[in-house]
Amino acid sequence: MKLAGQLVAVSAVTLLLPWAGCQYARDIETTLRQGEAETLSSTARLLAAAVAPAADEFAAPSTRWRADRARGADLYVHVLPALPTLDGFVEDWGPASLQAESHGDMALLVARRGVFIHVFVAAPGTRPPAAVSLHGRDLRVEFPLEAPGTVSGIVGGASPDPRARGDWQATSAGWQLEARVPAALLDGRLGVRLLDSGGTVRASTFRTVPGWMTGPDPAAQAALDALAPPGQRVFLVDRAGFVLAEHGPPRQSQPDPDAGWLERLYRRVLGDRIDADPPPAARPGQLSGRHIELAALGVSDARRYALPGGSLLAAAAPIGSRQAAEAIVVVERDTAEILSLTGRPTRRLLGTSLLASFAAAAVLLGYAVLLSLRIRRLRDAAGDAVGRRGEISGPLPNAQADDELGDLARSIGGLLGKVHEHNLYLQSLGGRLAHELRTPLAVVRSSLDNLEAEGAGEGPWLGRARDGVDRMGRLVNALAAARQIERAVAAETHERFDLAAQVGEMTAAYQALYPDRTFSLARPGAACWLDGAPELIAQLLDKLVENAVAFAPAGADIRLAIEESGSHWRLSVANPGSRLPPGPPARLFDSMVSERPADTTPHLGLGLFIVRLVAEHHGGRASARNLANDTGVEFVVELPQAHGAPPGRL
Repeated sequence: MKLAGQLVAVSAVTLLLPWAGCQYARDIETTLRQGEAETLSSTARLLAAAVAPAADEFAAPSTRWRADRARGADLYVHVLPALPTLDGFVEDWGPASLQAESHGDMALLVARRGVFIHVFVAAPGTRPPAAVSLHGRDLRVEFPLEAPGTVSGIVGGASPDPRARGDWQATSAGWQLEARVPAALLDGRLGVRLLDSGGTVRASTFRTVPGWMTGPDPAAQAALDALAPPGQRVFLVDRAGFVLAEHGPPRQSQPDPDAGWLERLYRRVLGDRIDADPPPAARPGQLSGRHIELAALGVSDARRYALPGGSLLAAAAPIGSRQAAEAIVVVERDTAEILSLTGRPTRRLLGTSLLASFAAAAVLLGYAVLLSLRIRRLRDAAGDAVGRRGEISGPLPNAQADDELGDLARSIGGLLGKVHEHNLYLQSLGGRLAHELRTPLAVVRSSLDNLEAEGAGEGPWLGRARDGVDRMGRLVNALAAARQIERAVAAETHERFDLAAQVGEMTAAYQALYPDRTFSLARPGAACWLDGAPELIAQLLDKLVENAVAFAPAGADIRLAIEESGSHWRLSVANPGSRLPPGPPARLFDSMVSERPADTTPHLGLGLFIVRLVAEHHGGRASARNLANDTGVEFVVELPQAHGAPPGRL
């Protein structure tokens, strides 16, 4: 991984800041929830103690709570805002019209208005029932359903009672009855049965004994309104959870409309893992849950329930000093209030910490890019610091910096300085050796001359000694010439000339100079302008042709070519009959390297070295390769073209 990626990865650690902030906000929220639960429980107990003196006015009789009572048979009686019209429909029942509950194949709704109990029964399907039977404590009121329209209730199986009447209607979904009976006939109990012909029970709200009727109680409502704190949602319920009185705003389990994407992100990342019970199942007009069950046994409790869009905190406390509660006080609160307290600070904290993390990542990324650029510049400068001939190009970047990269640049600079000093020593070594060896060679050569003059040179040994001395003399001269050639090349001045014209003239001269070889030239039709030294280019071409003639057999065709290659002129000399020796071709262009056979005339190995010096002096390069199928070799020199047209030419 690159340095920038590493620093960005390290900057990801700063994301722990928003995570830690969210955890802190969550801990605060948990603490607030716990405190809220304790406060709500205390409120419920205080209200229960305050309402207890008035409990006898609305508490259900103890006989209702016998152990053998039928659970689920009790019916909740809603309060109607106005006297409805008996027309078989409940649209004029107000909010109670939405509270129907199902009992098998029967939908039932019970309400009270004045001294009458209103009952609505709906039966789905195309087959109408035969009758609807209302069972009170001691009496039964039956509504025979012979035909749609007004029906009268028969009390106790005797004659119809004009006070008990209803309306039977057919609908697209089935059949429905809206009826009313005097509450005195039922005497506090009610059970509803849907009968088919022959008295067969299609649906029923009880098995053997009708359940109790319960519902809002004026005495309970008055006691609650007098004692409940304002703005608090409080209920008075009986031991079964049916609401006797209600005070405060309605339930609102809706998501906070002001919650932005930051809070939603906060909830999604950390999760909305609140310890909450599943929502309790309750009948219309009834509160349910574990807190109600415990309060019915005389134990105060607070519970949190998960609801769509939030959760509900509910606390229940029993009323009365006996083990079985006479009634129960329930206090509820939506968690949206807690979320509203923690939501805005949480969003601000999360947003600020995320912004700080992104800013830190951006700063580190920018610093990484700057650091990478400095390192790349130092790398490139160090790679190009030493030239092909060992020269040092110049000072390294960042050498004046006070950081670690500055120390590294200075260390590399010191190393390059030592390399430069050693290269200078090696470059001057040839000249020194040549100077030091000339005198001993002159002494040896004069001694051999004296021996030969005195007649002591009989035999082959004197001739061999003279050949060895001559060979050493040539080597000493080569050492001195190599240094002189570099200086001579560097001192040449440039001018603009036509490379093709010069090579053409020299090719004709080579044909006359080497009649046993054939020379050919391929060149562009236009002029090939070059900025350089014509004398050096001529010397370069002489060395390439001499090398080709030396390795090509008699009668061979030596091919010269000039062609355009991008922004360079490509000058090549190819000869058959030989191939490059093993190893890198570039070493052939080093000083005093010769691959000619040992039985030929001694060669100093400076020809291709001069080719390389001249090519590099002109900003080009020299290379060599074998021809296809090893039929020969080709030496190539690439030279940059002249920029612009020459004076007086287009």
